[in-house]
Amino acid sequence: MNITGRNSGRGILNPWALCFMTLVISLCVLTSVVQAGEVTRNFKVNNWITKMQAIPIPDSPGRVIGFYERQGDVEYEDGEKAKQLLRCTFDIVRGLGTFQGYSQLIFKDGSTALVKVEGVMTKLKEGKLPAGHGTGKYICGTGRFKGIQGKNTFKVRMLKPFAGESKGDALVEVTATYSLPGK
Repeated sequence: MNITGRNSGRGILNPWALCFMTLVISLCVLTSVVQAGEVTRNFKVNNWITKMQAIPIPDSPGRVIGFYERQGDVEYEDGEKAKQLLRCTFDIVRGLGTFQGYSQLIFKDGSTALVKVEGVMTKLKEGKLPAGHGTGKYICGTGRFKGIQGKNTFKVRMLKPFAGESKGDALVEVTATYSLPGK
């Protein structure tokens, strides 16, 4: 112990060492919260209607509003597979119009991703089944998709009408771009 009351400098950090330690700690903290790079993935969904309720609008021939649920199989270009649960509301006239809702992707490892979607169904030439397109925004995720942020675009091609035994099968092609929090 120094009896003069002065400190010899031992045991105290000099200003440069303190500055260096602050920089190192700051870099460690900032690196842990920086988002990982964006990922772009393409996938296809083959889905079908499992529930639907349509309510006709008076004095507007062919116009209905309602709700539907679609379930389907998802396959990514890299071979990963998942399931889809899609729930939407719609406002259509003779099969053409707008829809909006939520698409949940459920992966084999238990992870999920929830996407808010909106789109439009349009008429094709020559009386073919309607087709559609739209956009989506990732709302949240669980497991390896916890903290997901991003968007997607999609095209819908109806394969079968919703009538009789047919459940309105559709093929949806999606391009998703998202990022996940860094580890």
